[in-house]
Amino acid sequence: MRIDKFLILVLSLFLLPKTIAASLPDWVTTPPGDSNQWFYSVGMGENKKQAQQQALEELSARLQVTAQSNTQQFVEAKNGTTELYLETDSLFTGTNLTFTNIDIVNTAQHNDDVIVLVKVDRQAFFQQLHDQLKDQLTAYLINNRAFGIKQLSPALVKLIQYNQAKPTLNKTLVLLRSYSFETVQLDQLMIQLTQAAQSISAKVGYQVLIANNDQKHSSMIKLGLINQMQSIGLSSAQQAHTLKVVFAGLNVETTTTDFHSAVKMSADLIYVLDDQIIYQNPIHATSFSQTPELAEQQAIESVQLQLGSNE
Repeated sequence: MRIDKFLILVLSLFLLPKTIAASLPDWVTTPPGDSNQWFYSVGMGENKKQAQQQALEELSARLQVTAQSNTQQFVEAKNGTTELYLETDSLFTGTNLTFTNIDIVNTAQHNDDVIVLVKVDRQAFFQQLHDQLKDQLTAYLINNRAFGIKQLSPALVKLIQYNQAKPTLNKTLVLLRSYSFETVQLDQLMIQLTQAAQSISAKVGYQVLIANNDQKHSSMIKLGLINQMQSIGLSSAQQAHTLKVVFAGLNVETTTTDFHSAVKMSADLIYVLDDQIIYQNPIHATSFSQTPELAEQQAIESVQLQLGSNE
């Protein structure tokens, strides 16, 4: 894990002689509070550009919608040797924030590093976030409600992709609402997406199929797939068309070392509309624990979460 330079600086101030700590400006350890117009953040780097980027990363983390990744070390024994892998669990991936209207308010030098205080136009940021979310939701809309078989396939793919994206979209929506930013247009778009799902559910039923998989985890996997279909808006009732959701095998790799156990799972999720494949989605999960049994349980729970609504 990367240790933040600015965090080290702040912590070291408690250990530095008072004369050295006093040489730094007050805004380094006590930056201005956010206002109705501006967000403030402090960053540190080898140059001004790096310091500004670090300050914006800190602001993203503070707003809790920065791209989050759970990077873990997966240990696999192979041919008598130990190979290390860095696995990024896409389940935790969120939305990268892009800031505009950025001003550097103050600059200071600390040894060989530069410290900056930046301010970001708050309203411009939220407006940009709003517009991005509006474009994303609009892209999932289905224009033609008179669904023939040719219209059903792309409509279902959009619905599946929207369901997969909902956790990230909802985080952005929650952020806007928490700062009392107007979301009426976004709410209307989400209502339209719900109505589109209802129109499709009147024509499409579903079946859940689990292929090439042992019985150990079948019930949990099936439950996750059923939750996904219900979240999308489909019912199990027989309709004119059938969407088959095929969970194609669960590949499990297990490694046990002197320190921990690691389990890595992967599978393919295949969507078939009336015997035609319309979409495929890979599933990955990596878990670490003190025992193989607990690591496997945590990994299958991660798979199940990805199969469901992810909300």
